[in-house]
Amino acid sequence: MEVIPAYNRDVVVRCLTRHYETLARMGYMEDSNIQHAPPVGWDDSEIDAKFLRTMGRNATVIDLLRHLPYLKHGHEVLPETTPIKYLGRMWDDTVTDQMAKSRSLLGFYPLMPFDAEPEPGMICLAYGHEGIWWLIDTGEGYV
Repeated sequence: MEVIPAYNRDVVVRCLTRHYETLARMGYMEDSNIQHAPPVGWDDSEIDAKFLRTMGRNATVIDLLRHLPYLKHGHEVLPETTPIKYLGRMWDDTVTDQMAKSRSLLGFYPLMPFDAEPEPGMICLAYGHEGIWWLIDTGEGYV
């Protein structure tokens, strides 16, 4: 039986950073396109933690999003796979209030790849109509 390692924020951040840096070294994009998080993470003016909490995402997910690297300009990170940029993505109060009534990410494509309500420790990092969805489950340790 395969043992799934426990979730580790620093491992996820390091893997995503290495993937982006590999794409830059291969000439797919400029290294300057990668926005690295400050050591303390992105703050509330850069990551909309209020919206994420309203949508039921837990503190572990918000902490992960605060420490991830993001791309300045949209590039596919695998064929037909686009990263979701939570950095600088601020939802207005109308959307947040509307979502608060249902406390659901359902219908907010591409934030979740399935129709069932996700666990609070899940977050989608990349999506694709024909590509690969990158879903992190911080509770179970799945990527």
